[in-house]
Amino acid sequence: MWLSEKIEKAGIFMDVRGIEVKKDKKIPMYQQVSDGILKMIDYGELKNGDCLMPERKLSERMGISRGTVRKAYMYLKDMGMVISKKGGNYYVSGADKRSGYREIRAARMIDQMLKELMDFGLTPREISQFVGKGVTRILNRDDKIMVGVIECRKDVYYVFERFFSGYPDVEFNFFVLDELTAVPELLMQAESCDLILTTASHYYDICRLYPSLESRMLEIITLWSQKTLTEIHKITSQDSVGVIYSSVKTVALAKSMLKYFNISYKNLQVINQNNIRLLEEFFLQHDVLIAEPMCSIFSRMQYQGMVQQFQARGGKIIIFEHYIDRDSSKAIDNEISRLAEEKSNERYGIEF
Repeated sequence: MWLSEKIEKAGIFMDVRGIEVKKDKKIPMYQQVSDGILKMIDYGELKNGDCLMPERKLSERMGISRGTVRKAYMYLKDMGMVISKKGGNYYVSGADKRSGYREIRAARMIDQMLKELMDFGLTPREISQFVGKGVTRILNRDDKIMVGVIECRKDVYYVFERFFSGYPDVEFNFFVLDELTAVPELLMQAESCDLILTTASHYYDICRLYPSLESRMLEIITLWSQKTLTEIHKITSQDSVGVIYSSVKTVALAKSMLKYFNISYKNLQVINQNNIRLLEEFFLQHDVLIAEPMCSIFSRMQYQGMVQQFQARGGKIIIFEHYIDRDSSKAIDNEISRLAEEKSNERYGIEF
């Protein structure tokens, strides 16, 4: 294994690039750490049950004191965002325990905005007028921002669906690359979008094949989730591993991931999710099954008994989960904000 067995496994895959700490800021360092983690939860980089990096490891990685990290974690715990378990590790809370989080965050963001506006020299009356106009403009706006995603695999649809669920003014359209090539009507739909997203592996090909889309294209990066990496890392040489797929690209991804962790895939067996006749036998033959997020087997009632029996005997199901990289999330957010402002100005004019 590329990781020593003695290394603390909890939180080792936590991406800390989203945490920015600047000592010259007026905001306390522990709050900068907690804000970074909160944003990672917002963007889906950290999900329910994910383990935060141990205090000592995060303090070393960020170049700050362990006490600062502990204070940040305690602050998140007080907010209900994380829970602590035996051994001192912290885990992201379930959504039901984070009910007051949005209100707390919103209040802090408003306080920060008001402070910045007053520092800029605006009076409370002017701030009230400007904010009131802005809210009215948003409430009256009915123009949707059309965003298209072009990818080669349908199984990554859920990544973008989850991301855009937080954008009520965005209408999200998903295009499979091969279908876009074969169906002219789909290309026309893509050309009507305000923004086109695709991953780095397809960006240049799409620009070359469809130059009409290039001016609206944004290249993004998706990463494996902490949960997926952790579960793949736990596979042993004694485990019999199988892959359930709808696209052969899923098999290639599984092999690539196993190779990355130095896990042999020489005898890897695969099965199409529609091969109903052999599915039950496939479940019986394996200890670990790797599948796509949208694998239909786990949502169909007729397979629930088979899945439950597999898990009851200790079988492990690993779902390939991705999330959009933090820098890419920022770039998308900035572009959507720019497009929203453009549409607003076109319709209402600049009032301020």
